[in-house]
Amino acid sequence: MATFESLIRDIAEKFGLGPQAAALTKNLSSFITDGPGGIAGFLDRFRNAGLGDRVASWIGKSDNPSITTGQLESALGAAAIDTLARKSGLSITQAAPALAFLVPKVIDMLTPDGVVPATVPGDVRAFVGTGGGTTAAAPVAEPRSAHRWWPLLLLALAAALAWWFFGRPAEHVATAPQVTQPASSSPAKLALTNTDGKVQVGGVVGDEQTRTGILGTLQKVFGAENVSGTIAVDPKVGPASWIANLEAALAKLKIPGLEALFEGNSISIGGLVPQADLDSAKLQLQSLFGSGFTVTSFTDRAAALFTQAKGRALSALAELKAGYTGSDLVRALNLAIINFDSASAGISADSREILERAAAALKAAPAGTKIEVGGHTDSTGDAQSNLLLSQQRAETVRTTLIEFGVDPSMLTAKGFGASKPVASNDSPDGRFQNRRIEFVVIQ
Repeated sequence: MATFESLIRDIAEKFGLGPQAAALTKNLSSFITDGPGGIAGFLDRFRNAGLGDRVASWIGKSDNPSITTGQLESALGAAAIDTLARKSGLSITQAAPALAFLVPKVIDMLTPDGVVPATVPGDVRAFVGTGGGTTAAAPVAEPRSAHRWWPLLLLALAAALAWWFFGRPAEHVATAPQVTQPASSSPAKLALTNTDGKVQVGGVVGDEQTRTGILGTLQKVFGAENVSGTIAVDPKVGPASWIANLEAALAKLKIPGLEALFEGNSISIGGLVPQADLDSAKLQLQSLFGSGFTVTSFTDRAAALFTQAKGRALSALAELKAGYTGSDLVRALNLAIINFDSASAGISADSREILERAAAALKAAPAGTKIEVGGHTDSTGDAQSNLLLSQQRAETVRTTLIEFGVDPSMLTAKGFGASKPVASNDSPDGRFQNRRIEFVVIQ
């Protein structure tokens, strides 16, 4: 289609996306047309986000100004934007502004007569079906130690936190008994991402027999040629309490775009799939595993983890004793998760309280203390863009602390991009852990 070809050229040049411009346009178009409710359902997301006037301006109009990335996230959610980016071989920082530009233009092309069509036009369907997204296959990183590789989506930040959907009615399967982990062990984990039927897996279990059994089940459900990844073995890891029902659970998770994590007695699901399918899958999995398990979305889990991290950090800062050292201080600071607005260096409002308390503690630190504010990203997307974003975020944290009264000479800011991961980048959990602010004493 000439219209799509022209749009692809525009965003390739405007945002420097190169060949990924076509993948992003196709993935977005597919998301619009194939999601729940089709085009109308997609537009309802923006109306529900308070953008009804914008929606009216897109339909069959020639002037389609872009929206902000914040407006895009309020309608679609950060997880959907992240998945669209990764399916297109881009980082979220590259994809978000391009998507904010694309959405009005694509809606205009899908509604040429000023009305939302009941069915997708044949030429649009042909365009969407010509190849979808292209995702570069990321190599599976061998974890350095069992506790470092997948501690959960949005399980994050240093030692305190370990930090991104679907189906048919479920038949009842006997529930595996709830397993109480010994105090000294960590739970077995299995994470998977389904990209157009190709399943990337990772995890850690306590013995070779369990590892072999899990891989066999994955290959049985998805096909041996469609499964890749690494499952580590660590004798300190507890039993896989979910393994008895794993095959039945995987059969319900054969949805392109799915991301899932089995960890101890909890299951988290997410990805770029319709919300109705996500809700259905949660109900089916809860029925399958029973009351001994909790089934949540990654978004819910992330919010809970942020709240827990915030509470721990604020408590640790309040408990610092007179005469505390710089090392004592950064241990408390690194318990926190610093949230940023999606695809930007803007600090979210819920993180400013932490930084205000951190500033008070920094001002009372021993004379001569110097702290490095380090910015880190995951490995998704362009390395240079990640390095720039990590530097910008580190500088934003430093600037915010100075606004709260910290002596500028006490703080330096340094961006490391993806060069210092603390977890595998092959899972939403690991990527969340790697996207972090880390405080280090340098004097």
